[in-house]
Amino acid sequence: MTGTLIAYIAVGLVLVAGGIPLAMRKVRPNPWYGFRTRSTMSDERLWFEANASAGRVLVTGGLVAILTVIFLFFQDVPEPEREARFSSSALMLVSIDMLVVIVVSALRLRAIKKRLGVR
Repeated sequence: MTGTLIAYIAVGLVLVAGGIPLAMRKVRPNPWYGFRTRSTMSDERLWFEANASAGRVLVTGGLVAILTVIFLFFQDVPEPEREARFSSSALMLVSIDMLVVIVVSALRLRAIKKRLGVR
């Protein structure tokens, strides 16, 4: 079961590590990495604004994922069902966390586009 915990913590760390360069505006427009939409790919100013925001959301989401799985790991659950309950709960909560990251980033993109006057 510790292997499952380590795997989920690693996922959270990857999210944090991926979000930091975006938040710091270090990633130039490219076809592989970043918050890529038609509008962000066509406007460099929008790219950096949207990706800085998405990067901060991604770092927060990664930290939330890490803290959530650590919290779940230490719940007092009877041994026969402990592994199954931890694995399914962690997967569900990390998936919800990622969905929230995507939705929040999309909403922030809409606000940034409006602020910058980009269609």
